[in-house]
Amino acid sequence: MTSSFNGLAFIKLEALIILNPIISLISPKSINTPPSASIVSTTIPDGSKIDNPRFIKADEKALAKAQWKLSKQAKGTPPRKKAMKVVFRVYERIANNRDDFVQKVNRNLVNSYGTISFEDLNINSMVENHCLTKSIMDCAWSKLVQYISYKAESVGRRVALVDPNGTSQMCF
Repeated sequence: MTSSFNGLAFIKLEALIILNPIISLISPKSINTPPSASIVSTTIPDGSKIDNPRFIKADEKALAKAQWKLSKQAKGTPPRKKAMKVVFRVYERIANNRDDFVQKVNRNLVNSYGTISFEDLNINSMVENHCLTKSIMDCAWSKLVQYISYKAESVGRRVALVDPNGTSQMCF
């Protein structure tokens, strides 16, 4: 049993299901998806795009309102605890939406491609740029690479991290 920030408790159930692998449905295609610095969308070689849903931007007003109400409450009072729970719920909603999006994208990519390669970016040093921090963290690049690596390994796909040097050049 686990609990979340706002005191809700969850029970996790796990089951091991063994299925016969269907080799004929596995695509031998490979994909190279750079976590695009434009922070707008990433284009996959087959022409489709993975748009950045910008979860923080979507809930920014609700978060600001909840934090403002929290700041107006006196410390240690029951209304402050109630306002704190509201702030926690907003943060939890953002985290859950981001997690759901990453899971859907990762399942789609792992099912569609046999080899997936990512630029091996140093995201921690990219976050030091205070102008881009919120956008970079909202994209959840590290979480996407981590989830895809785990999911691909369990299904027998290959994930490669590529040196980012020279990957953004136009070849003529």
